Parts: sequence; structure tokens; C-alpha cells
Amino acid sequence: MTDRAFDRNSGVLLVHGRYRAYGGEDATVEAEAALLRTRGHEVRRVVLDADVPDGIVGKVALAARAAWSTSGRVAIEREIAGSRPAVLHAHNTFPQPSPSIYRAARRAGVAVVQSLHNYRLVCPAQTLFRDGRPCRDCVGRAIAWPGVLHACRGDRAETAAVAAVIGGHRMAGTWRRDVDLYLAPSPFLRDVLIDGGLDAGQIVVVPPVVDVLVGPDERRHAAKPYALFAGRLVREKGTEALALAAARLAGLVDVVVVGDGPERAPLERAGATVLGHRPRVEVQRLMSAAEVVVMPSVWDEPFGMVAAEAMGCGVPVIATRVGGLESLVDHGVTGWLVDRGDARALVDRLRWCAEHPAEVTAAGDAARAVFARDHAPDVSYARLVDAFALAVDRSRAISD
Repeated sequence: MTDRAFDRNSGVLLVHGRYRAYGGEDATVEAEAALLRTRGHEVRRVVLDADVPDGIVGKVALAARAAWSTSGRVAIEREIAGSRPAVLHAHNTFPQPSPSIYRAARRAGVAVVQSLHNYRLVCPAQTLFRDGRPCRDCVGRAIAWPGVLHACRGDRAETAAVAAVIGGHRMAGTWRRDVDLYLAPSPFLRDVLIDGGLDAGQIVVVPPVVDVLVGPDERRHAAKPYALFAGRLVREKGTEALALAAARLAGLVDVVVVGDGPERAPLERAGATVLGHRPRVEVQRLMSAAEVVVMPSVWDEPFGMVAAEAMGCGVPVIATRVGGLESLVDHGVTGWLVDRGDARALVDRLRWCAEHPAEVTAAGDAARAVFARDHAPDVSYARLVDAFALAVDRSRAISD
């Protein structure tokens, strides 16, 4: 498929605007860089800090600059001139370095690939979630005025600035003209972006590179079985159902929580053990010792990095039927799915797992096998190379 458009001599420029709190996107960029380097590629990275002001005036000004950053474009032009990559692979570009980097790459004859980790191109809040429920009011609209009306970023002025950036680039044709290929982590996210106006032929499903730091021989069951949750402690992650499970299953199933956020106190009151933030390798060790990993999200997770890491550690996942999780977790094989917001079903499934250890072990073994089939380094590398080759071919066709 590649026809040598992208081979082992081809270089990659990874561009990413780092978030305030380290998360799945940051881990993906690091894992991708390491994977490509082990295959002999020259990989250069431009990673910028978010540096988001606290005041509303500063945030609005930053959102306005996110429309077109001259400094971001200049930085990319210099990097391209020095390293001559075949592909610029952008991850987060908001608020820095902005879509101006696409134009810089296009003028230099460098193919542009943009990974889609969230719903930002169709939702100013980037979550498709409002007032405790899924929301698609802005999907497909030229300007996301419902998001502005509801102040989905916490303030109307800030939401309006972000909506203007998204809508302005849509009307200017930036998303269609200046990006050769979009990578969606799941079929669900791909379909949402198509509904939002992106060309179906411009998007391919390429799950992110998942770096499992704990080997199979390190799998150790804890002295007392526990279910692990890892993530931000916010309501869209399903913390209400998690708290109910911790309270109802006390004495049978311990609920261990890694992460922090505004919902920490209710979880602690319910009896969950909240460990706060931990390094990724420690989180994966905690995963490998758990009976199950729980993802009771009520928003539409675009992929489910925690679920994928758990599968790589040989641990089954209990997740909700939302977003990318529904295609990642094979119900009854690599884990179990419950309906969105159904706290009772979550409690019942956790109780069932505690009472059926042999079935849980079998599901963990199946999860590891599926991970090896779908997310092993060789598999991830092959998908990336094919995607980059396609982008290079498209870029060359435009240049010709």
C-alpha cells in the first residue's frame, strides 16, 4: 500500500500542545515517538505548554490567538527547514500552536496528518456533554451558537471565542483544504465528525499507540480483590455510579481510585480508597493487580485509553456502552458493558465478578490476546505507516 511514499528513511515531526494536567493525549504522543524511533525513523517533537490564563479576559484573548498563531507557524517553519520531515503529525493544536502550522507544512511540501482525540471540531466544549447528558446541538452547524447560548465552556464570552475559531476555519476551508488526513481513534468519533461536516474520505480509524509498561509476568493479584478506576474525578466519568458501588459493595469489593478532581470527597465518603495522581507505571501496576478496571463514563469517550491499557495488562474491563468504549470492550469476552448511568447494573456486575473469579480470569486472558492482536507495537506501527503513506500520496497529488 505504501509504495515507498513513507518508509524507514522518512522523518516525522510530532506537534502537540501539552495540557495542564498530564493525560491520555500526552501519553499517546510519547508512545508514538518512541515507537517510530525504534523502527529507525527520525522523529522531532514540538511540544508547547498550554499556559492558559486564569482570568476570563486572558482566556478570551488566548482563544482569539488560537485562530492563527504567527509564533506557532514560525516555529514549525524553522523545524521543517532543519529536519525536512515527510509528515507533520499534529495532535492537540489548541490553543497553541494553532492551525497556522498546517499552512506552514503545506507550503514546504510536507504532508499534514491531524489526530482527533476529542470533539473539538464540532463542539466548543469538546465533550458533546452538557447538563449531565450527551448533547449534539452544535454538530453540523456552521457556528456553534447553542454552545454559546449555554456557555458550555463556563462563560459565554470564552465559548463564543472558541466557537468563532472553529466556525471561522470551517468556513475558510481550513479543515478540508489544509489537512491531508485525519486519524480518528474509533469508528464512533469518525462518524460524529462526518455528521459534523468532515469528508468521510478524509478520515481513517487509527487507534492511538498504547504503551503498556507492565509485562505479563508482573501480573499479581492483590491479597484482597479490588476494582480500579483511573481518571479525572468529574461527573462525566461516572463518579456517581462509582460512589454507589463503593458504598453498596463495602466488605465484598474494594473500589480503588487513581486520580483527582471535584468529585473526590463524595467518593471518599462512600468508602472508596482515593490515591490521587500517580505516575503511569504505578497506575498500570495497580491495574495489573486489580480484578477488574471500571470505566462507568456517562459521556461519549472517544476511545478509552484506560480500558486499552487494562487489556494490555491482562485485566478485564467493566465499561458503559458509550462512544469508543462500546467497540473496544467485547461484552462477555474481554469485559462487560452496562448501560449509561445504570448504577445498579454496575453494582450487580461488580458483585458477579467477585463471585466468579474463574470467569474474570478468563476474560483477562482474552483481553490480553485481543490487545496483542489489535494494539501490539507492530500492529500500531503498520497502521501509522499506512496512514502516513496515504497522507504523503495525497500531499504529492495536490502539489502536482
